[in-house]
Amino acid sequence: MRDALHRFYQEIWRLRWALVISIAVLMAKAYGWLPLDHPLAVILTKASNVTLGFILAHILRKQTFPYVDLKAMLAEKDPAFGYTFIGIAVLYGAIIYAVALGL
Repeated sequence: MRDALHRFYQEIWRLRWALVISIAVLMAKAYGWLPLDHPLAVILTKASNVTLGFILAHILRKQTFPYVDLKAMLAEKDPAFGYTFIGIAVLYGAIIYAVALGL
């Protein structure tokens, strides 16, 4: 259990700026510092949605493929891993893109 909490903390730390941006926009709109009809509010809301989509896609990818370690594959320097690496990277990109479009 402790190891799982440590990994969760590491993932939160990696995504800290995306979380900070999303929370700051939410707070600015909630407390009226940023009027809802202001053009900047629309732009920041879209950026906030993208960061939340990125976080959701990252968590989804980590939960779906916990056994895939791209860093270890790159360290192997084996030509056989080249196509696998490219395929997994395209799959990860498709997952992130699908979640971002869903928002």
